[in-house]
Amino acid sequence: MEKFFIYLYLFLFLLLGWSCQKEVDKTVKPKIKHTVEPGGTEYILESFNLGKNTRYSSDHPCLDCDLKVTKLRNGNQIYSVVYHIDENGFRTTPASFLPGKRKHLFLIDGSMAFSEGLKDEQSLIDLINHRSSIYKAYDLGFLGNGPQHSWALFHAGKLPQKIPEQNGLAILISHDQDIRRFLVTPDHLIYSSQFPNVERNSSGQFENKGTLEKSGTFIQRALINYCVPLMTCKNLMTKSFKFPDEKEVAEAAAVFSDIERMYRQQFKAEKFVILWTGSDVVFELLKKQTQLPLMRVSYERFDANHPTAKGALQIVDALFSELQLH
Repeated sequence: MEKFFIYLYLFLFLLLGWSCQKEVDKTVKPKIKHTVEPGGTEYILESFNLGKNTRYSSDHPCLDCDLKVTKLRNGNQIYSVVYHIDENGFRTTPASFLPGKRKHLFLIDGSMAFSEGLKDEQSLIDLINHRSSIYKAYDLGFLGNGPQHSWALFHAGKLPQKIPEQNGLAILISHDQDIRRFLVTPDHLIYSSQFPNVERNSSGQFENKGTLEKSGTFIQRALINYCVPLMTCKNLMTKSFKFPDEKEVAEAAAVFSDIERMYRQQFKAEKFVILWTGSDVVFELLKKQTQLPLMRVSYERFDANHPTAKGALQIVDALFSELQLH
């Protein structure tokens, strides 16, 4: 009988140790991710200041954390910025918590909405939140995201539970590369294996078929698995850029309209506007393909699309003027 209790205690001790080890293994820890892209561009992503709800997902470096992103080109630093990401995956700044706001203003899509390369006080959401006494700006985009991410976000139907201000407006910021990202052209397959694969089904409706890595076409999956790991092959893929043609722009316009439809179903929408920051060529095609309100803004940029701190101010000035925000 004594041996029985000895073995029982030993078993319980081992079980407790195994449980504790499992808990340690599940603890979310800071991460550093270093990626090298064609053309000598490098991104270093470091997560830190992890919160109690911190987690990592396939399409987001971290949620409920601080994320330091450093971008280099040919060894020269372009920027190094710390972003504050809440548990929903939205970028926040100190101005995100100013009281008294009763309406939302969504900035939708990718790195333009996210204000890539800009510090908190320079970002679009911070500038809007400081200036408006009514609208609370939310960044619903992230680095590298495209319309498929925005579509999937609204299709999930969970935003109304996360956003207390049910009245408001949405601004979808788009450009040429954004459309090509949605079309999953070879130059964007380099980093999009975990992107949602949003395509039309047999009924002509858009649906999320899973990640590109698992549900893409045979050619897409072959490029992801056998070409993307090789820098020489990636270099060839990046040289495939061309302006989206009329048919491709029409498909992008259709997904924009579907995002607008879901937004109006889920919120009391005042406006849904597309802010175009891309080429004149594609803008003219887009005007023919959509009935949604379109805006263009002249602003200072540090690359093909992204605004400098001065450029962000110019964008916000134009938004307040043209949309009559207050």
